[in-house]
Amino acid sequence: MKFCTPALAALALCGAAAVASAADQSDFDMAYEAAVAAQQQAASVSGEWRDTGKFLKEAKKLAEAGDFEAAVKLARKAEQQGHRGYEQMTSQAGKVGLEPFLQ
Repeated sequence: MKFCTPALAALALCGAAAVASAADQSDFDMAYEAAVAAQQQAASVSGEWRDTGKFLKEAKKLAEAGDFEAAVKLARKAEQQGHRGYEQMTSQAGKVGLEPFLQ
């Protein structure tokens, strides 16, 4: 039984090439905008995490220096923190006091 056909091998190579493509200014701009939106959403419910703003500031510096790969990666990390901060606060809404297993 043959698992890797020439067509499958070509598809895998094309996919790897697409993943390996370098980030540019427009990639950073999109990632940064998404991160800021997630940060604002988290802040709207008092759920912004401590390092989100730091990550955004550092990502902007990296982009200004031309390191778009690192800048996009850091902006995406800030975006994830924004989403998680929002989820954390909204999932805890209305809960007061210790969890039953801690009492």
